[in-house]
Amino acid sequence: MPIRDGYKQGTPCWVDMTTDDLEQSKEFYTAVFGWEYTEQSFGGSAVYTSALKNGKKVAGLMQQSPEQIDHGPPPAWNTYIAVDDAGVITGRVDGLGGQVLMPPVELPSMGKMAAVADPANAIVGLWQPKDHIGAELVNEPGSLIWNELITDDVAKVSDYFESLFGWATNEIETPTGPYTLVEVDGETVGGIVAKRSPGENHWETYFAVENLEEMLAIVGGAGGIIDEPTDIGFGLIAPVEDPQGAIFHVMQPSSS
Repeated sequence: MPIRDGYKQGTPCWVDMTTDDLEQSKEFYTAVFGWEYTEQSFGGSAVYTSALKNGKKVAGLMQQSPEQIDHGPPPAWNTYIAVDDAGVITGRVDGLGGQVLMPPVELPSMGKMAAVADPANAIVGLWQPKDHIGAELVNEPGSLIWNELITDDVAKVSDYFESLFGWATNEIETPTGPYTLVEVDGETVGGIVAKRSPGENHWETYFAVENLEEMLAIVGGAGGIIDEPTDIGFGLIAPVEDPQGAIFHVMQPSSS
């Protein structure tokens, strides 16, 4: 369902990005997805920008500090998984072979967030909602449609998340090779796939588009880079690099 009013524990519910040039990022994603924006201050200079599609929250953006630009990780998209109690979940992470990178932090009126690494060192956020549930619109053009864990140890991280969240996993064959689907209470909520190229294990973000061929020209005109589409059996996908170097995917579902 495209309009969401909540997420079951273990479901990817939100994505956001850190950027070294917030205004340029906003211009790019407006050109590509038609996003509009609203901002919320957390005191001092900390400001969080929420992207809106059809008036609904679909993603977040945040300006990196000068110190982060000089010494931190490059701009990137981040995935958050819904939890009922961030304290309880982070309390179980170490015993299951993961690592708590940031203990739960309360964001006034919005909810609590934390960051953890799985046993194969892929980082993911946890989100315990209050007023902010996560993405309010999904599976529509310009909104989140899929979250995927790229890892060099599918079996280990599958067992870990099954213990942490109660995930059920199901391996299927696709035109590009084996793929593990993730289910929460019978609903498919994401995927896990073996890493096929060098680089760190990580989560990837997919946004829906109506016509991927048209998106090739739009992304290029906005200053980004997009590869040729690949048919994965469920639709056409292509990786995109935005002007700041953050990578995400676009997907045209088979039904489009």
